[in-house]
Amino acid sequence: IRQRNLLWGSDWTKLSIGHVRWYLLTVIDCFSRYLIAFDVVPTVHASHVQALYRQGLRTQGISWTATPKPELRVDRGSPNTAWVTKAFFQGLEADLSFARVRRPTDNAITERFYGSIKQEEIYVVGNYPDERSAREEIGRYIEDYNHRRPHQSLMNFMPGYVHQINNKTALWQERQALKQAARERRR
Repeated sequence: IRQRNLLWGSDWTKLSIGHVRWYLLTVIDCFSRYLIAFDVVPTVHASHVQALYRQGLRTQGISWTATPKPELRVDRGSPNTAWVTKAFFQGLEADLSFARVRRPTDNAITERFYGSIKQEEIYVVGNYPDERSAREEIGRYIEDYNHRRPHQSLMNFMPGYVHQINNKTALWQERQALKQAARERRR
């Protein structure tokens, strides 16, 4: 993937709010690992998948009439394979890409994010008292993830910075300059 907003990954995971199962849905940019959109819902329906994609388009300033639109990589869960979801993406002229069955590596960037948020936020909290606090705490985690957490796979840059720069060559050159400056300071 050579630039932002070409391929997005989407999935959901369980969390507990008031000792009841809820779900966290996300859309992540596969180029920069930047979390584009998220929602916390009691059940997952095709309308949630559509709403999250629309929210992603809005936050990225992508017009409904723009072409091409980001391709969305999803698993084969029923909200993703529903005919209304497929019709929605056909109507937008956007691609919906399905991961193979039992192949989490097909959506590895999204799965990796869920590993991090589960270990560092969801399992630590255990049970959110209400929907509002869940949205706020998860929102804070995502803000930190996007803007204050370096990623080894991004040459130790933050996803928000990589998303903003949108050029791997420029990032690589900046990384080389930082390494050279560090070498010279050690001399």
